[in-house]
Amino acid sequence: MNEEELKKYFATYTECWKLFRKYSNPNNSCEFWDGLRDEAASLYQKDKTEFRKNMIVETFNEIERVWKSRKE
Repeated sequence: MNEEELKKYFATYTECWKLFRKYSNPNNSCEFWDGLRDEAASLYQKDKTEFRKNMIVETFNEIERVWKSRKE
């Protein structure tokens, strides 16, 4: 793998971490979930790879899991 390819992976991990950090305190408002959805879609538009899509979906799923665990 060359340096450019490694940088794409690094960017994906970094951007998903920033998304998770920003939305790590989920609530039940439409603004929260709409913002998360819109930012996740925007991240995917930057580089439409299967890896990036999966990372974004898993980040979204983890935020949702955190939210559901707090509701119980």
